[in-house]
Amino acid sequence: MNGFIADEHIPRPSILLLRDAGYRVISIREEYPSVDDEVILELAESEGLVIITNDRDFGELIFKNQFPFSAGIIYCRLVRFRPAEIGELILMHITEVGSSFSGKLTVLSRGNLRQRDL
Repeated sequence: MNGFIADEHIPRPSILLLRDAGYRVISIREEYPSVDDEVILELAESEGLVIITNDRDFGELIFKNQFPFSAGIIYCRLVRFRPAEIGELILMHITEVGSSFSGKLTVLSRGNLRQRDL
């Protein structure tokens, strides 16, 4: 895994936490504001980056609309989260559990991690 693409609604503290841990993180809010989801999928696929999002539309584009994509998506299902919490959960799953997010749709919540191959 080369790194991540953080969708527009991923808080900056989570992005900075991942960057501080040595991961490349492209922030859509910083670099590509208001870009369409299809463009984010194409960018992630071409760069080999896993998308971090709380937007359910990506799953629909891939599974229902058959958009060709295999890089990986982390769908965050968190309600009322601290700004750094998404980054903390991702790092915890990488370092403590040894999770890999490449090539998978991952549904991430506080107490659970579910994965499905793309």
